[in-house]
Amino acid sequence: MKKINIVKKGKKHLSQSVFLFPSLFTIASMYCAFFSIASSVEGKLSRAALYIGFSIILDGLDGRIARALNAHTEIGLQLDSLADIIAFGVAPSILIYYWAFHPYYGGYYSKAGFLAAFLFLMCSAVRLAKFNIISTLTDKRFFIGLPTPASAGVIAALVHYYPQPLKASYASLTAIVLLIILSFLMVSKIKYFSFKSINLRSQKSYFYIIAIAVIIASILTFSQIALISLATIYLLSGIIMRLFGLQQKQPSPSAIIQEKKIGTPSSPHT
Repeated sequence: MKKINIVKKGKKHLSQSVFLFPSLFTIASMYCAFFSIASSVEGKLSRAALYIGFSIILDGLDGRIARALNAHTEIGLQLDSLADIIAFGVAPSILIYYWAFHPYYGGYYSKAGFLAAFLFLMCSAVRLAKFNIISTLTDKRFFIGLPTPASAGVIAALVHYYPQPLKASYASLTAIVLLIILSFLMVSKIKYFSFKSINLRSQKSYFYIIAIAVIIASILTFSQIALISLATIYLLSGIIMRLFGLQQKQPSPSAIIQEKKIGTPSSPHT
């Protein structure tokens, strides 16, 4: 009997460990974000951009691991949201401020850049809060609005491409415009591919594996050009689909919630 109890306790601890495992990746992402912030303050901008990239990778892994292990927990979801606002809101805002505006400290561009960086942070928070509410009500193939890891990735890719602090006023003005565009896209209704529909066990798995291998090889060989190209392509993809009418309309989240309350079936997502 004692042996059976020991086995049961062992299984219970193992089960708890499985649920905690995805959160380790979330905490690691948070650590990378904090390290990025510290690096920005120290003026080590290239390293700061690199650690935002690490946060993006870890953020992608924790969700997939949680789904693979069926280890979703409420505390894990809340922790993930808090880590995301640090990694994809605070860290990139501080990075771009020190990269594009800090050299003009006290001047017009510094003040305008500070407000633009805060706008980016605020829209990141709104985007994450919005995602927490509507994520179960929308087509899993798409994100509604530019996802925060992608917007942070654009900033990190730019700094990685040119890690020296900007000295020209026109460059800082361009950075302000970029922050405004990214902020708008995050809270917009423009749809972006989520890549959640990719199934490596499908008939197209070889194509996906080859594409992933080419992307990884490109990043390892030509990291600066590859990353800035990937960030730009993804940033423009949603806008191009919207302009050419490639994004089919779907019911708004508020309409779906209202339909569920009155018990009528909602329209299928597309």
